[in-house]
Amino acid sequence: EIFDTLIKEETNQTIPYPFECLNAKTHGLRKGGLVTVTAGSGVGKSSFCRHVALSLLEQKYTVGYIALEESVKRSALGIMGVHLKKPLHLTREGIDETQLHTAFTSTIGNGNF
Repeated sequence: EIFDTLIKEETNQTIPYPFECLNAKTHGLRKGGLVTVTAGSGVGKSSFCRHVALSLLEQKYTVGYIALEESVKRSALGIMGVHLKKPLHLTREGIDETQLHTAFTSTIGNGNF
C-alpha cells in the first residue's frame, strides 16, 4: 500500500511568480502554502512582494497581504504604483484622480485584496 501511495501522481496547484527565473527554481507558488520573504534591509523584499501580489490579483486570486513595517496606505499605493509603473508613494505627478481610481479598482479594490 505504501508503494501505491508513493507512485500516485500528486496534483498540487501552482501559480506562477511574475519572475520566470524564480519559477524555474521553485515551480511557482503552491496554493494553500505560506511564503516568508527574508533578506537584509533595503534589498527589495517589499518591492518583490508588491509585484507578486499584483500578479496574483491580475490572475483573479485572493491575496492576504501583511506588511509589518508600512502603513496600509503605503502598501496600497505601492501595489497600485507597480500597476501604473509609477512610484505613487513618492509622487502622483501626471496621475489624475480618474487614473488613480481605475488603478485602485483594477488592483486592491477588485474585491480580492
